[in-house]
Amino acid sequence: MGAFLVTLAQIGSNTGSVSNVLVIFTVWGVLWLVSQNRSPRSTGKHEVLPGPRQIPVLGRIHDLPRQHTWLKFKEWAGIYGPIYSTSMLGAKFLILSDEKIVEDILVKRARIYSDRPPIRSLFDSKSTYGSMEYLPLMGKNKYWSRQRRWVHASLNSATDAQYHGVIDFEVKRWIFRLIGEPDNFSRSLEDMASKIICTLTWDDHSVSEQNRESAWKLLNQFSPSGPITNVVTPLWDLPLWANPWKRSEIKRHDEQKAFWMERFLTTREKFEKGIQRPCWTTQYIKNAKTSQLSGDSEAASCIGMLAIIGVFTISSPLHYFLMAMVHHQEWLTKCQREIDEACNGSMPTFRDAPNLPILRACINETMRWRPAGPLEKPVFSHLTVFYYLILSNILTQRTFDQSGGSSQAGQPTRSHYPSIPTQKGCHGSVGASAPALANQ
Repeated sequence: MGAFLVTLAQIGSNTGSVSNVLVIFTVWGVLWLVSQNRSPRSTGKHEVLPGPRQIPVLGRIHDLPRQHTWLKFKEWAGIYGPIYSTSMLGAKFLILSDEKIVEDILVKRARIYSDRPPIRSLFDSKSTYGSMEYLPLMGKNKYWSRQRRWVHASLNSATDAQYHGVIDFEVKRWIFRLIGEPDNFSRSLEDMASKIICTLTWDDHSVSEQNRESAWKLLNQFSPSGPITNVVTPLWDLPLWANPWKRSEIKRHDEQKAFWMERFLTTREKFEKGIQRPCWTTQYIKNAKTSQLSGDSEAASCIGMLAIIGVFTISSPLHYFLMAMVHHQEWLTKCQREIDEACNGSMPTFRDAPNLPILRACINETMRWRPAGPLEKPVFSHLTVFYYLILSNILTQRTFDQSGGSSQAGQPTRSHYPSIPTQKGCHGSVGASAPALANQ
């Protein structure tokens, strides 16, 4: 208990905004809520799983870093095996690190293990109470089902239309900006991704910066490295006057909701005047009467989440692709030579993909080597290659090393192994002796 009080004192000294009264309420709230949620370990026929030794009340929250938490999970997997358990403030977690176990539970038994845990620092993240706002975080309910169907149909129509040329146009714009501002490549790369998705969503690239900022704030809100309430979850239940984290989320939520609704209403106004070009919002407006979505509020949130999701899931892998090309220019040379030969001096497009096996191999390997998840800001200090999923309090850590090489190294030659999930459909000959993209 002494360690727990020290942790609270450190929180107060770091933030400078937590008074002695707040600390007292925090201690009371944590102890009371944990006492309500604690459950004894099974002593029946079920075998107790291995795992790190648990400290009463705290579990192992004291030695889990708030950033790059999955590195600690990997370290424990090396000690306790492919499946082990741990806890944080009374909450139980099952950590999986073997692909066969992951497949058995999350694929073959998907009906049982397809739900999502609640995000403590978001209001009704699972839409349990009908908020209908965060499609990727929703539980398996009617809101998730109907929004998922609508999004699936919308994405398919955009794919069939080759995204109306939006991607090709914005890539050219970004290259022009990159030539003039090479030191600003990271910010401009994120802005390019935001411009693409804002154009597809509302046909208005001018709001790309506002959308990017909104995406960052939401990402931070449910990240382990975000508000302390994502780690010390009972703090979220403090009274509003003593709860700076909840007050901050109310402000963020209201601003984001207002932004989505303003975009939706502006697009509809232009559509009614006959000056709005096709986009996902107009696609809904045309079929609103027959749509399964409940109305403007749900539609604005569903479409707005598409705009949020499309920023960092695109820009994050692109950051790593650029990094790999800079540090291993032998692969950059191979890709450039292939593009010159296949495209006759023109910029490559989707139509050229079948003739660019080396480039496809490098792209696919980047997606395997540094995928968009875990949801962390791209940095160059990751020590291993895996991602985790959170489904019904299951943290899943997964690695790909079926080719016999180190999963920590980026190796485009993995395209020779079609059994690797991320490499299916890429059958170019790269050369068996090719070096790894990176080993850091």
